[in-house]
Formats: sequence, C-alpha cells, structure tokens
Amino acid sequence: MTERGKTIPANEFQTSEFGRKRAALVVGHPGHELRVFGWLSLAHPIVAVLTDGSGSDKTSRLHSTSEIIRNVGAKQAAIFGKFTDREMYAHLLDDGRDIFLSLVEELTNMFLENEIDYVASDAYEEFNPTHDLCNYLVKAAVALASERRVIEAYAFSLDAKPSTGDAFPDSMIIGLDDELFARKIAAARQYHELAPDIAQTIDQFGSQSFKLEVLFNAKRGRQPDVQEGGVPYYEKYGEEKVRSGLYSKTIRLKENMMPIFRSLSSSGEE
Repeated sequence: MTERGKTIPANEFQTSEFGRKRAALVVGHPGHELRVFGWLSLAHPIVAVLTDGSGSDKTSRLHSTSEIIRNVGAKQAAIFGKFTDREMYAHLLDDGRDIFLSLVEELTNMFLENEIDYVASDAYEEFNPTHDLCNYLVKAAVALASERRVIEAYAFSLDAKPSTGDAFPDSMIIGLDDELFARKIAAARQYHELAPDIAQTIDQFGSQSFKLEVLFNAKRGRQPDVQEGGVPYYEKYGEEKVRSGLYSKTIRLKENMMPIFRSLSSSGEE
C-alpha cells in the first residue's frame, strides 16, 4: 500500500517506500534545508546548494548549512555555493543560459552517480528568482537523467504555508514527533544569519505549522503564466532596490526568466 498523500509519522519513515530510496536535496540558498529539516534528518540526502546566500552584505551562509548537514548525517555535494548571490543575479539578468545548461548536466551526473531515486527542491513561487531557477534546473536534470534512471522530482514551499501541497494524492507528507520537531526549531533558531526571516515566518504561520513537512510532485506545483498580467514579488522588490540605488536593474519574469526556463525545459526533452 502506498503512503503517498498520507501523513507518515517520523518513526515510520524508514520502513516507508521513501525510507528505502536514495534522496537528493537541491536548494537555491543555504538555509532552505530548515523547511524540511525533519525529512533531511530521516532521509540523509546528498545536498547541493546553488549559491552562498551572501546577499547584498557579501556574508556567506554556507558554514551554517554545512553544520546542519553534518549534524543530521546527510552528505554535502560538490555543487555547494557555486555562485555568490551577486553572480547569480548577474547571470539571470545577462541571459546565462549556457551556464545554467552546464549546471543541469552537473546535477544530472550527480543524480546518476549517486543512484538517486528522488530529488527535493525549492518550489516555483515567484517570490525569489533563484528559487524558481532551482526548481527548473532540477526538473530539467531529472528529465535528462530519465533515459538511464527513473527519478522523481518533489518540491517544497518556502514562501507559502508549510502545508502547501498536502491535498495532492502523490505528496510525501511527514509528521514530526516532538523530539524531531524540537530539534528542527532549535536548528532554525541557531541559524543566526537568518534570524529575522525565521522569526517573521514563525510569527506568520505559527511554530506548530512546521511540525508537518510536505514534499509535493514538482509537476503539480505552480507554473509561470506571463499572460495573467501579474507581477512576481521579486520584480516589485527589485524595482524598490533600483529606486534606492542598490540595484541598477531588476530581474523580470517575461524578459529574463522565461527564456531561461524555456531553454532548461527543452534540454530535458532532448
């Protein structure tokens, strides 16, 4: 009987269908692993991080994420802080398709060499362009690897509520016990570089909402629709930074992101 779409208690994860599979985690920024800390502790995935999380102050967060990975018994991938945030921003503005297509190949090789069965990544939410890029990179790498190995792609929310995707019939839903939940909250509070963001998120959703972790089928997640006329949060945020003089130009969905998304999607179909 499948456990998909049903809550798996943490103490039953190892005997579930997911506990018997090799996993990978690919995130856009260090610190995202905190959203799925329980799963990270149970699945012990190989973890790839695209950027160093340095932001505008140029201070890397990789050390804090490395410590979490080590403490839970997961494995750090060779792709770990490949770009600074400023470099990533520049590549997204400057049509860095060749760079990202090369990264798809690196991820594909990582999945195949480690005999990965499923991958979890940032969801597409139009909150941060690096998060959305991460989602597309993983889906492209999974598609590229499909000729040699069947790999499932899952995603988890970073901006929306933690339970996003819990209604999908094929989601992986993990219910944390009190001990694992306490470890998750402690790890989050000890991640000093993200203290304001973590406090805001806990205030917004309530700490108990993070006792449930949902990894949903990446194909079921939100998709870009430039015809709707909506403006992604990151465009509005970027415009504010341009006005303040911090940015010279903002990343836009239609002009910058969509050409990259189309190239990545096409690469997985070849």
